[in-house]
Amino acid sequence: MIRHLLMWTVACTFLILAAAPGKPNCPHGNLDTRFCDRDGDMLADPEPNPDKWLDPYTLVFGYTENQALYKDAREALARYIEKATGKKVRYFLYRTNAAQLEAMRNGLVHIVGLNTGSVPVGVRCSGFRLFAMAAKADGTYGYTMEIITWPGSGIRSMQDLHDQTILFVTPTSNSGYKAPHALLKETFHMSDGIDYQVRFSGSHTKSIERIVRHQAKIAAIADGVLASMIERGIIRKEDVRILYRSQFFPGTGYGYPYNLKPSLAHKIERAFFAFRFTDANGTLREVNRYHDALFIPAEYKEKWAIVRAIDADSNPDHSCR
Repeated sequence: MIRHLLMWTVACTFLILAAAPGKPNCPHGNLDTRFCDRDGDMLADPEPNPDKWLDPYTLVFGYTENQALYKDAREALARYIEKATGKKVRYFLYRTNAAQLEAMRNGLVHIVGLNTGSVPVGVRCSGFRLFAMAAKADGTYGYTMEIITWPGSGIRSMQDLHDQTILFVTPTSNSGYKAPHALLKETFHMSDGIDYQVRFSGSHTKSIERIVRHQAKIAAIADGVLASMIERGIIRKEDVRILYRSQFFPGTGYGYPYNLKPSLAHKIERAFFAFRFTDANGTLREVNRYHDALFIPAEYKEKWAIVRAIDADSNPDHSCR
């Protein structure tokens, strides 16, 4: 009798919990279990509880030293967002992508520019809602990864990378590490620590400078940075030899935390899509490394599919570490 009563109590409790409000089905795919993805777009759904919304007096716009927007462009965009939202915008420089992602996870940053390779990590682990990326005036976008050397280095083809040290940018950079690492493994059957050694420079610019100064033989970089340095006369085209050029990847992704107040998030999106890099606001020449002119919607599920595949090579269990 007691045994049947206990079984009946457990069964009723299960039914009550299953039917209780506030416990809806929460599929989350590869997202951290804190987040839900009911619409299947692979992004964390917006926070439904108004008590948990972020609605700060000052919007913190987080970026890293490798972001595409330079000082004048950042300031022009900030003033535009301020006008659209009625809030102050303050930029904060994060020295590493890891610090930037941790700040977003803890609600300390409200608008975020993430490099291509960091977007999947931000989406999975920090509730990053990607919505925009920069594009040229005709709507085209993206960049290629290039593996470069200097003429006379003795490196003539990808096969010559065996037993060499390769200069990468950072572990979270798509073009500066993840894409070339996957390429070497899958296409050229080379493993780091066995067939070649890994070094990190910290930025695309530093990697290119070390190649030009003959301080490194091989580097993996983004083509837009190289083109910009040539256009500005920092280096000469003949200083660098391109060994490999990849397919196109999406560029820096812009977004906000999943729990930002929805009406505020909407105003930020509208500001991005209305903003233009022009001579009138002094930003067009400055961002010329990618010839960007405007922001366009960024669709994560499709546009970042190749980046997620590359990301899985370095993090196959999709853990938030």
